[in-house]
Amino acid sequence: MNFNACSTIASFSARIDPACFEVFRPMFEFIKSKCPVGAEGEEVAP
Repeated sequence: MNFNACSTIASFSARIDPACFEVFRPMFEFIKSKCPVGAEGEEVAP
């Protein structure tokens, strides 16, 4: 994809009602439950 296509897709997806994505919530919650602690963008102490 070129840069123009990516910005067009991002613009379109930003206008979609967030409620349309709720159907995916159980799947994302399941995936999130399988991730190690601290994998949500938080830094983990070494």
